[in-house]
Amino acid sequence: MCGFIKEVCIQSITCRKCGKTFEFPTFREDFERFEKGEGIQYVLPYISPEYRELMLSGYCPDCWQEIMESDEEV
Repeated sequence: MCGFIKEVCIQSITCRKCGKTFEFPTFREDFERFEKGEGIQYVLPYISPEYRELMLSGYCPDCWQEIMESDEEV
Protein backbone atom coordinates (compact mmCIF):
# COMPACT_ATOMS: atom_id res chain seq x y z
CA MET A 1 0.00 0.00 0.00
CA CYS A 2 1.34 3.42 -0.95
CA GLY A 3 1.55 6.12 1.70
CA PHE A 4 1.57 9.03 -0.78
CA ILE A 5 0.23 12.27 0.66
CA LYS A 6 -0.28 15.31 -1.55
CA GLU A 7 1.53 18.45 -0.44
CA VAL A 8 -0.76 21.37 0.33
CA CYS A 9 0.26 24.95 -0.34
CA ILE A 10 -1.56 28.16 0.51
CA GLN A 11 -2.32 30.48 -2.37
CA SER A 12 -2.35 34.16 -1.43
CA ILE A 13 -3.83 36.48 -4.06
CA THR A 14 -4.50 40.20 -3.70
CA CYS A 15 -7.40 41.70 -5.65
CA ARG A 16 -6.18 44.14 -8.29
CA LYS A 17 -9.07 46.53 -7.58
CA CYS A 18 -9.79 46.64 -3.84
CA GLY A 19 -6.48 45.35 -2.49
CA LYS A 20 -8.00 42.65 -0.26
CA THR A 21 -5.90 39.51 0.08
CA PHE A 22 -7.51 36.09 -0.18
CA GLU A 23 -5.87 32.86 0.95
CA PHE A 24 -6.94 29.32 0.17
CA PRO A 25 -5.30 25.88 0.02
CA THR A 26 -4.47 23.92 -3.11
CA PHE A 27 -2.45 20.82 -3.73
CA ARG A 28 1.00 21.81 -4.99
CA GLU A 29 0.93 19.27 -7.84
CA ASP A 30 -2.44 20.57 -9.06
CA PHE A 31 -1.33 24.19 -8.88
CA GLU A 32 1.83 23.40 -10.85
CA ARG A 33 -0.30 21.76 -13.54
CA PHE A 34 -2.40 24.94 -13.72
CA GLU A 35 0.74 27.07 -14.00
CA LYS A 36 1.89 24.90 -16.92
CA GLY A 37 -1.31 25.71 -18.78
CA GLU A 38 -3.82 22.99 -17.94
CA GLY A 39 -7.41 24.18 -17.57
CA ILE A 40 -8.08 25.51 -14.10
CA GLN A 41 -11.51 23.87 -13.90
CA TYR A 42 -9.91 20.47 -14.55
CA VAL A 43 -6.89 20.63 -12.24
CA LEU A 44 -8.48 22.63 -9.40
CA PRO A 45 -12.14 21.52 -9.41
CA TYR A 46 -12.23 21.67 -5.61
CA ILE A 47 -11.64 25.45 -5.63
CA SER A 48 -14.81 27.56 -5.79
CA PRO A 49 -15.56 29.24 -9.13
CA GLU A 50 -15.08 32.62 -7.42
CA TYR A 51 -11.54 31.78 -6.30
CA ARG A 52 -10.73 30.29 -9.69
CA GLU A 53 -11.83 33.58 -11.27
CA LEU A 54 -9.66 35.47 -8.77
CA MET A 55 -6.70 33.32 -9.84
CA LEU A 56 -7.38 34.00 -13.53
CA SER A 57 -8.40 37.66 -13.54
CA GLY A 58 -6.98 39.03 -10.31
CA TYR A 59 -10.38 40.36 -9.21
CA CYS A 60 -12.23 39.21 -6.07
CA PRO A 61 -15.90 38.18 -6.33
CA ASP A 62 -17.24 41.59 -5.19
CA CYS A 63 -15.04 43.58 -7.56
CA TRP A 64 -15.74 41.16 -10.43
CA GLN A 65 -19.48 41.69 -9.90
CA GLU A 66 -18.97 45.46 -9.85
CA ILE A 67 -17.02 45.33 -13.10
CA MET A 68 -19.63 43.14 -14.79
CA GLU A 69 -22.46 45.44 -13.68
CA SER A 70 -20.64 48.51 -15.00
CA ASP A 71 -20.07 46.74 -18.35
CA GLU A 72 -23.80 46.01 -18.61
CA GLU A 73 -24.59 49.73 -18.19
CA VAL A 74 -22.48 50.69 -21.22
